[in-house]
Amino acid sequence: MLKKYFKSLYKIKVSIISFTLIFFLLGFFATEFIYNNLNARYLYSFKAEGAPTYVLEKAYYDETFAKIDLHNKNIDDGIENGKKISYAKIDYKKMLDSAELVENANTYTLSIRKSFFKDLGRKSNGTVNFAENRVKNYFNLLLSYGEIKTEFTDVRLVNNQNPYMIGLYTAIGAFGLILILHTTLYLKSDIKIAPDISDNERIFKTPFHKKYWHDAAKFLSKVKNVTMISVLFALMILAKMIHLPSGFGSLGIGLGYLFFSIIALLFGPIAGLTIGFLSDSIGYFLFQSGTVYFPGYTLDAMLAGLTYGLFFYKTRITFTKCLWARFIVNFLINVLLGSLWWKIIYGLDFEGYIVYMLSISLPKNIIYLLPQSIVLFLVFKALLKPLRQFGLVSDEVSENVTLF
Repeated sequence: MLKKYFKSLYKIKVSIISFTLIFFLLGFFATEFIYNNLNARYLYSFKAEGAPTYVLEKAYYDETFAKIDLHNKNIDDGIENGKKISYAKIDYKKMLDSAELVENANTYTLSIRKSFFKDLGRKSNGTVNFAENRVKNYFNLLLSYGEIKTEFTDVRLVNNQNPYMIGLYTAIGAFGLILILHTTLYLKSDIKIAPDISDNERIFKTPFHKKYWHDAAKFLSKVKNVTMISVLFALMILAKMIHLPSGFGSLGIGLGYLFFSIIALLFGPIAGLTIGFLSDSIGYFLFQSGTVYFPGYTLDAMLAGLTYGLFFYKTRITFTKCLWARFIVNFLINVLLGSLWWKIIYGLDFEGYIVYMLSISLPKNIIYLLPQSIVLFLVFKALLKPLRQFGLVSDEVSENVTLF
């Protein structure tokens, strides 16, 4: 009986891993973007000979930043000599609503919510401008325009929980709960597994089949295929113009992966490799970002197309596959390889590589893994039946879109 139990457990191993991953992401998201944003605070401490209460007044900020902007404008107009003064563009009016100033023996501590200052990546030299340093520079500059002389002491973060550890605890708890639920269902009745619809002709169980690659290599053999690829490729290029800010340095959120995934689903991994190469190369010259062309990012796009093809071409479409495809793209390609290319371009040492990866690239890709996977699954579910009517996917695939 025990052997039969573990055999049933092995059959749903992908579902168990997927649920554990989902709960890790939920724990990470809830900790970093709900708990920490509401409770974690930066404490900026400084010494002063009097009480600089104006540091809590919106009018003082308006006046100070107007002086700085005028100074920078005069430099641009050639009226003044010197360097421009830069400062963080944050919503200080909203920030001051929750700010507090506490005095202790001529030492003042300004308490600011963590959500107003984030780690940012510098595109000029590839380094990370940590939030603690941004808080220090911001208020040092601000107080330098005040009537009372101040001396910076330190800045520290308090009441901040580690989102990675909380996510890990949540994942372990979810894993235990799944085991309990599975055991309960197993003792009451047989575990039902979705039927296998693969036939290695139209639907393949794995990509390790000669006919699979034979079919994938013929993605340009029909006029209908060429037309569909051209339309989807054009939409994919246009989607590169939609670049939503992510809050993690210069990294943004794009929608092109949806069209990319559809191309890979319809025409396979070889088409994914080809479209990945063309989209990154053409996209670079169409949307100049001021950086030098780097072939590493072209390789990333090609690997992403290959991944989508292997997960979605001529196979059952499930949310689990959407999640794992995005997991590979987000973490193996975007985080590990993307951070490596950043290191090479800006000449960072290994420590700089790790700092950029953990502070900028990894959090962004963790946060958006689950939403991207859900959107991808919903798009597939909505499009597969219309695509079947055009003869682009089989009836079995369009009728068997499931969660697991």
